[in-house]
Amino acid sequence: DADVKDLEDERAFYPQVLDIRGVMASLSDEERATALRDNPDEDIPAFGQVWALGFMFAVESWPEEWVAPPKDKEAVQWLDDGLNAIIALTEDDTDPPEVSVIEAEDGSTMPPSMSKARLEVFGEAIWAVYDLRELWKSIGPRVEQVRKTTQDPGRNDLCYCGSGRKYKKCHGAN
Repeated sequence: DADVKDLEDERAFYPQVLDIRGVMASLSDEERATALRDNPDEDIPAFGQVWALGFMFAVESWPEEWVAPPKDKEAVQWLDDGLNAIIALTEDDTDPPEVSVIEAEDGSTMPPSMSKARLEVFGEAIWAVYDLRELWKSIGPRVEQVRKTTQDPGRNDLCYCGSGRKYKKCHGAN
């Protein structure tokens, strides 16, 4: 739980994402054709899109774990805002590419592969993860309510063994 104020901090959370569009843009036409040989019409996912889809898959797989206490309107708002920031990352990047996040081995930058808006949405999704973590830390672990399935007889009821004695004098005696 490092106190991170800037995403440039080396302690900051950074999901394992690949810039597949950037890699494809850096390939020659021949290499790109070989890479897309099996599925030439397949859409290449945008930066961070696969990570966000996986995150939301986990949310959808365990929906009972992603419910804020209904009486806490602020917590409900935090949860909605955090999940909406990650949902925004699941969408495709349709803006023209302006930024590259990959550096070539020789230190030069690769061709642009995403828009500045996409990079901004990615940063907002990372901050949303921090907000969600803070929310769940403040709520604490879910505690299941204890329910008795069998009802014990009252102290002055007859004992269940059939002796005719009161429960407190028979099986209820310590």
